[in-house]
Amino acid sequence: MDTWDKRLPTPMTTSPEIAHETLVTEQARAEVLRALDKVLASKLFQSTERLSSFLRYIVEQWVKGNGDELKEYSIALAVFGREQDFDSRLDPIVRVEAGRLRLRLKRYYATVGAEDPLQLDLPKGGYLPSVNGPVTETRDSGGDASSESDAAVAGILLPAFTDLSPSHDQAYLCHGLREELVHALTKVPVLRVYAQSSVSASQSDDALRELAKTLGAEYVLTGSVRRVESRVRVCAQLVKVSIGAYSWSETFERESTDVLRLQEEIARAIVSALRVNFPETGAAQIRHETASPKAYNLYMKGRYFWNLRTEQALWKGVNFFQQSVSVDDHYALAYTGLADSYTLLANYGATPPNEVRGQAREAALRAIAIAPKLVEAHTSLAHVLATYAWDWDAAEAAYERAIGMDAGYATAHHWYAITLLGPLGRLEEAIFEMQRAHRLDPVSLSINRDLAILHLFRRRFDLALEQSEHTIALDPCFPGGFWILGQAYQQLGDHDRAVDAFQHALELDAHYPRFLGALGHGYAQQGRVEEARQVLARMEELMRVRYVNPFESALIHIGLDDFDTAFECLEQGYQIRCYELVSLQMDPRFDPLRSDRRYRSLLDRVGLRSFAER
Repeated sequence: MDTWDKRLPTPMTTSPEIAHETLVTEQARAEVLRALDKVLASKLFQSTERLSSFLRYIVEQWVKGNGDELKEYSIALAVFGREQDFDSRLDPIVRVEAGRLRLRLKRYYATVGAEDPLQLDLPKGGYLPSVNGPVTETRDSGGDASSESDAAVAGILLPAFTDLSPSHDQAYLCHGLREELVHALTKVPVLRVYAQSSVSASQSDDALRELAKTLGAEYVLTGSVRRVESRVRVCAQLVKVSIGAYSWSETFERESTDVLRLQEEIARAIVSALRVNFPETGAAQIRHETASPKAYNLYMKGRYFWNLRTEQALWKGVNFFQQSVSVDDHYALAYTGLADSYTLLANYGATPPNEVRGQAREAALRAIAIAPKLVEAHTSLAHVLATYAWDWDAAEAAYERAIGMDAGYATAHHWYAITLLGPLGRLEEAIFEMQRAHRLDPVSLSINRDLAILHLFRRRFDLALEQSEHTIALDPCFPGGFWILGQAYQQLGDHDRAVDAFQHALELDAHYPRFLGALGHGYAQQGRVEEARQVLARMEELMRVRYVNPFESALIHIGLDDFDTAFECLEQGYQIRCYELVSLQMDPRFDPLRSDRRYRSLLDRVGLRSFAER
């Protein structure tokens, strides 16, 4: 290895001139290309055409002496098919994919490439490769992938607006207004936006300022909505966190049919207010996906109920989205709402997955056909491909396409982590993506809950417990927090506390089969066999009036060591594509089954075993 020191740069060497000068011999160039070929031939890189093309391009250009041409613009055109008008401020694809490439290289050299004599790296700060050392680069919990993203930015926290209407029925409008402001402001190059999507969250001004400080946000945007008859009045204030004082405040009033223009005015006013300190802030862009105020209003109602994440609310969301597309059948966002509602209804055990899978896929494809560059549409399709089709390669391509279009969409990072990276055992990548989602939406209950699930997958049960408690602290009325808390206690061997947590979840949502299944499994692990069988009987009664996911019965039978019946239930789940089978490889609740050939067969049919062996 010492002979390389005179010919190739170390991982700390990033100058194009030095890099080119040190590759002075044909032998050196040939060895670098052989190292490249070995990496690209691995299963780890064969599974991602995009990252393989990226790595091949930058290494080959470097070897040819073109290191000084490895700029964001040229890479975007040559590797990612961007047009001549590419603007890195609006499209972070190169930075995002560079971060993914660094992590993929680290994973390769930590596993199959650990003994490679020559190792490739992509140091932060640019796009020039280096060689001659093990990959030690780690990625932090958020932010963009290169130092170009470390330029001065203004961090801004957007909590939900407050409904001050006399009838208190405008929560959906408050939520929709904030969602569109988030979308607009994330397109401003030097703004870093932290969203609060939990519609049930309500925090004091002091609590919001403390959260902003924790996140590193310099500003908090607060506001209220008051609707009286046909008029809507929005008051918005920008608070400077360091001094706790308003730096900008304004009131806007419009007819309720003109909400789109109202949102645009507010977004532009905020940007103008920030421009005093950040002159390169640029313009905010509000989406105009529909010209129909009625369709948009129905869409906002649908998203509001979708974000509540309860069975009843999701069905309401479906109803509003269907009404929206009936008003405007070219409204792509409303189709993504339909797709997302159907998938979550299946994931949460509210309806058989095979009965809504086709509708979800059709709605996602319709959205893409209408708006090919809409991040929500590609995220919706990726979710269907992962959770229903179990087409892992296609799902990953769709997730990566979505994130490349808009790295500020928290749901894309969230679902990429929990429905694909985590289930495939790529846990370091999964944690990174979930942390990206968390930074974008720090008080999302579902993101916080699923971060705990990933810790369970990692067998870091202490961290899962800590994260579960944090989720409950965000909203003590969120049953999913107690559900995941119970699982953490189970894995730590505290079955009494686990049962208490599951019972608490059921107190908050008495008829949810997922919590019943967890409680029955908890009783079984606690040694309370009779109570576990009583839960099974209760679930059988429930099946007479509604759908009950067969996984819940399987879970209880696993706890009772009745593996034959458990596999019968899992086979039923396989036939209808139960969501829980996505996690068959990683969920510790499946551990008692792993030595059984039927488990390995099921793993094969879900398409997971080949990934487990990579």
